[in-house]
Amino acid sequence: MNPIKLITKSLVYYWRKNLAVGLGVAISTAILTGALIVGDSMQHSMQQMVNQRLGPISHTLTAGDRYFTSGLAKRIEKGTNLQVLPVLQLESSAVLGGGQKRLPKVQVFGVDSQFDSFFDLNPFYGQLEANEVIVSTNLAEKLEVAQGEWLLFRIRKASLIPLNAPFVSDEETTVSMRLQVKAIADNEQMGRLNLYNSQT
Repeated sequence: MNPIKLITKSLVYYWRKNLAVGLGVAISTAILTGALIVGDSMQHSMQQMVNQRLGPISHTLTAGDRYFTSGLAKRIEKGTNLQVLPVLQLESSAVLGGGQKRLPKVQVFGVDSQFDSFFDLNPFYGQLEANEVIVSTNLAEKLEVAQGEWLLFRIRKASLIPLNAPFVSDEETTVSMRLQVKAIADNEQMGRLNLYNSQT
């Protein structure tokens, strides 16, 4: 009996076992292929999220409870080959329509004209004038605010006194500013900028 006939008869005789093995191999292959595709897709999605949140940022230096001037950025830039950008970051709440809509824990960034060049943007943030603000798409959607409308921000003050110290009132820890929405920043305009290490 030649090998081909032997293999054929063996496949026919043990067809149930062969079918079970074939199905097992097919299912295992499908599971492994799916896991690889999902893993690759997840990695790509995470990389996109990081790029949208940080752009070209590779390092951050936060002051914590201490303070430094924008001159530190220039000194770091001179001592390294990195482009350094000073940013003031504070926490705030945003209020629309006299308190009808409110959003807590809003990040407020104070930037200058260097911000546009750092993120390779056309004059966008540098066009802001007094009493104007650029808000993210996320904030605009949650508050349903449009360009040209006015928002009230209660910004947490930067203070040398701990905010949880006794006899410190809320009025002493926040400053209210009424600002007009100049523009709404999308993902390409760093509307999702977030320097916090979180998964939200």
